[in-house]
Amino acid sequence: MANPKKWISILLLAALCGCLLTGCGEETASSAAPVSSAAAQEEAPQVSLPEAQDASLTVSLGAEPASLDPAKSVSADTDAYSAALFEGLYKRDADGNVVFGQAESATVSEDRLVWTFTLREDACWSDGKPVTAEDFVYAWRRNCLLEDAGERELFAYLKNGEALLNGTMQGAENLGVRAVDDRTLEVALAAPCDFLDTLLLRPVFSPLRSDVVEGNDGWDRGSFVSNGPMTLAAWSHKESITLQRSETYYAKDEVTTQSLTCQLSEGDDARLSNYDASGLSYCTPLPADDANMRRRGDLLLQDQDAVACLEFYMADGPLADARVRQALSLAIDRDTLAAEGTAFRFPAAWSLVPEGFSDAVPGSDFRQTAGALLSDEDYAADVAQANALLDAAGYEDRARLSLTIVNEPGSFAQVASDAIVQMWQQALGISCTVRTMQPDDYQAACAAGDVQVTFTVLRATYGDASALLEAMAPHSGQNRLSYDDAGYTALLSQARTATDAQARYTALHEAEAYLLEALPVTPLFEVPHTALLAAVVTGAQVSPAGIVSLAYFETGSL
Repeated sequence: MANPKKWISILLLAALCGCLLTGCGEETASSAAPVSSAAAQEEAPQVSLPEAQDASLTVSLGAEPASLDPAKSVSADTDAYSAALFEGLYKRDADGNVVFGQAESATVSEDRLVWTFTLREDACWSDGKPVTAEDFVYAWRRNCLLEDAGERELFAYLKNGEALLNGTMQGAENLGVRAVDDRTLEVALAAPCDFLDTLLLRPVFSPLRSDVVEGNDGWDRGSFVSNGPMTLAAWSHKESITLQRSETYYAKDEVTTQSLTCQLSEGDDARLSNYDASGLSYCTPLPADDANMRRRGDLLLQDQDAVACLEFYMADGPLADARVRQALSLAIDRDTLAAEGTAFRFPAAWSLVPEGFSDAVPGSDFRQTAGALLSDEDYAADVAQANALLDAAGYEDRARLSLTIVNEPGSFAQVASDAIVQMWQQALGISCTVRTMQPDDYQAACAAGDVQVTFTVLRATYGDASALLEAMAPHSGQNRLSYDDAGYTALLSQARTATDAQARYTALHEAEAYLLEALPVTPLFEVPHTALLAAVVTGAQVSPAGIVSLAYFETGSL
């Protein structure tokens, strides 16, 4: 695999020159090569950089998280905290490679349905107690049935997981995981899973201590015990979270971040100002309306497997009519939105799954196999069709159709939503507004069905084409407006349980086509990872899911 630290070194040269350069990213089932301006495609000259040193840094990843419970993580910032504080059977090492974490080895049954993991003898919690197989069993059984778990749908890949999720089976003890002894964990799958290593990287599969969690509602703030490369040193409400290198971590000598203070800020503009004025080393997300952003020499712009989308609430109101949803989707000029709707000039998305994921035939690409699923040739014709659909749906009088896009705080959602509203006004003659709600109020409104439309970014959180499709599954935290359709769920189930590769990918293609025909969600453009990285930082890595590794920052002086 390519070394992200080498790429970050090249980025430092770009910062000195005031431009971005293309380098090497991680190699997984999806593309993670850094992207850059068209003017910076030549290979950088080789020069010597100063010797890296352990880092004590201040960064900003966004607003205050509601929780540091890894089971509840569903966004890039909380994923980053989870990866620093907790470690599952697998991890990403200092070079971004997927390697064993708390496990030291695994054996696989002949039918590839049962994996037996042997845990490291030196795997410890931050209070010095050993990590046991029972800690994984407790966490997985708990998280599978935890209502607000971020990705509990992923337990459908384990034996009996889908039945537990949909309620046809009771009792978490039936989930396909058991402790053979303190250091031996047996995992039974619903079907062979070639991407199990990246799946088990997800925070929802982290171990937890029952004696810490049970009966302690504030365990993820106060009595915090973790098993990852870093520990929680302090949490100042609305101000900062401080992490420090764990002294009980088995590979503590490889952890280059000695201490890390994460400033908590809800505003993109405020975050940028702090970065420029206060010496932050890393900052994300960024203002989407700053025209100077792409010209900054410290901009980190790297491919990630994520697609910006609009989600529609389908249960009632005008959006219950598929013709209305189709009209709204057709009336979005994706090429213009991608190029001009924000300051970053993203690639337009004509399907939900981007290029870079494998298909059934070795060497083939999922996206290239299926082609575009949305209209991408004649916007004028799309607008004419959209207006005809609204007329057929009974909205000849456009004044009868008024919609509101509701989002969480963030300039990215605001700028993109504003551009879409203008397109709908111009193309369809309908009046729409954009409204921002605070995170807790927004989540409650989504759960109550009080949000008609929302802007969101769906992430492929593991290395397989199914990841984008699982994002819209029932129980997924990314499925914000509670889309739950029996036909779609059945196709996902077929893919999860297929034992033949061709049958599996056929089901996945059908699921994507089903989703973009029903249109509970419509893709807009692909979203790279965007951040600002100070020149003194000589080591960093970002996964294809857009997760920055907080444990492996290094610093040097130029």
